Amino acid sequence: MRRRNHQSIIPIIMGMRLFHEISQIQNKPVITLSIIGLCCLIHFRHEVSLPFPPVYDVCISPAIFWSHLNLEMMGRVLFSKFYHSDEWHLYYNCASLTWKGMRIEQSVGPEEFLKIFILMLIISESLYMSLSSLMPELELLSTCTIGISGVIFALKVIVNQTIPAQTQFMGFSIDIKYIAWVELLWYYLIDPYSSFYGHLCGIAAGYLYLFLAPKLQQLSSTTTRRSRNWGSGTTGTNSQ
Repeated sequence: MRRRNHQSIIPIIMGMRLFHEISQIQNKPVITLSIIGLCCLIHFRHEVSLPFPPVYDVCISPAIFWSHLNLEMMGRVLFSKFYHSDEWHLYYNCASLTWKGMRIEQSVGPEEFLKIFILMLIISESLYMSLSSLMPELELLSTCTIGISGVIFALKVIVNQTIPAQTQFMGFSIDIKYIAWVELLWYYLIDPYSSFYGHLCGIAAGYLYLFLAPKLQQLSSTTTRRSRNWGSGTTGTNSQ
């Protein structure tokens, strides 16, 4: 069992408070809480004796990904997003996912939210891997990133685009649909080692979803309507 210092105890206490707030929610978001539970189980795998692999067996750099491109590499990249570097990293991501995931899940339902989450995970990571290969000057090929921050930024874009309101950030009034961009820069300023490009790819994934979702829904409804029309046809007979 790992020994934890004073700094790691604080986010754990805050996490317990978050858990208490979640327990007060009447209609609990099942998928959102399941994702949070998975992240917590992976992070505290030593304490609860679960056989999750260590982070260095899961997290891979884009260079290794492209040199061994196969389904196993893709699975490792996606699974590594549920790992977190420390308790603060875990708490912030879980707290942010709780409210954004809950809002979307209660709006579209658990099944649809799960699809959105998986889609945002795949798109954001695909964009990050592509960016690292297309722009090697960014020096991303040798880096390994963990955490679901990219997906959270994508969900933040999706949620905030539908809210015509202002929010306060550092004393300034900002249109809430731009808050993801403000937070992207803010996190980078206070922690230059944070995954700026990972967060940026998450934002791009969110906008891609907002752009494509209406078109896909329209295509789906058109296909369904044509199928129904075809299936409702009648067969006539000739009279003699």
